[in-house]
Amino acid sequence: MLPDEVASQPELVGVNSMVVEEYDPARPNDYEYYRREKKRKAMEAERLREIERRRQEEEEEMERERRGLGTRM
Repeated sequence: MLPDEVASQPELVGVNSMVVEEYDPARPNDYEYYRREKKRKAMEAERLREIERRRQEEEEEMERERRGLGTRM
């Protein structure tokens, strides 16, 4: 491309986008890191759901036992 052709190229003006994280050239984006973090967060969320499910089951079992003991007295 010749210099006079560059001048005739339209410029992008008024482009507005929302940036979630600011890009730091000293620390380029690392897609592998992103994938590992996404997987880690998903596994952590699953672990927390499993803990909550078990806690709920224990509470329900305790409630059944409490009701069972109360009717025998």
